[in-house]
Amino acid sequence: MTTATMTDALKSNPFVDPARAPINYSLGVVGNCMAPLFPSEGEGATFSMSQTEQVAVGDLVAVFFAEGIFTMGGNLRCKVLTGETPETIGLMQLNPLTYLTFKRESILAMHKVVAVHLPLRRAPIDPRALLAPHLRPSSPVKRTISPCP
Repeated sequence: MTTATMTDALKSNPFVDPARAPINYSLGVVGNCMAPLFPSEGEGATFSMSQTEQVAVGDLVAVFFAEGIFTMGGNLRCKVLTGETPETIGLMQLNPLTYLTFKRESILAMHKVVAVHLPLRRAPIDPRALLAPHLRPSSPVKRTISPCP
């Protein structure tokens, strides 16, 4: 699928099966949960993901959740991976700054964001520099629902 068809699929059907995603794919940014690091919806940022790249703590990841985990906005979220245990995955968003923990069985797939394409009018931001102060070892945290679609 191309960028347009994956983005359109998310808009037309809130649940997207990660098995339908190609090995490498891109999506337009929807929502502002990673602001100010990345422009919000309508400002032209695009994330490119890879199913073959190994994910590590501190990476921006695309997470496909099982049906029913979120009540609105579909099942795909882009967050920062903050940690993993055999039972859980720790994620973080920036706006508002929130640490989230999900049981592994609630996650269908997690793919590494390998590139962020920013609008031409905006200078790139070093994601590691911005995220570093917020990263901490994964610890049990209260599960909250992301307000981002």
